[in-house]
Amino acid sequence: MAQGLPFKQIIVVALQGFNSNEHRTDTGLPQGSILGPTLFNALVIIILKQTVTIGTKLHAYADDLVLVSNGRDPLRKDATSPSPTDDRCRKP
Repeated sequence: MAQGLPFKQIIVVALQGFNSNEHRTDTGLPQGSILGPTLFNALVIIILKQTVTIGTKLHAYADDLVLVSNGRDPLRKDATSPSPTDDRCRKP
């Protein structure tokens, strides 16, 4: 199971014809890995149990998660406030 970990890759965000600077990472799994869906599902269960601010909703479909807010303030609060998920995701 640990073969191939850590997975090293270069991430570039492409948007409207522009590319971001390269960001090197040694975390994550390669696209199409066998372990990927299992780890994603474990993380999604933790995230979906979190409480969000009134006026903010968390939607999940297949392998996508979306945080939707009626205004900037609730979303900013949810996006910047520490939560139990932070600690669970960062533990080695």
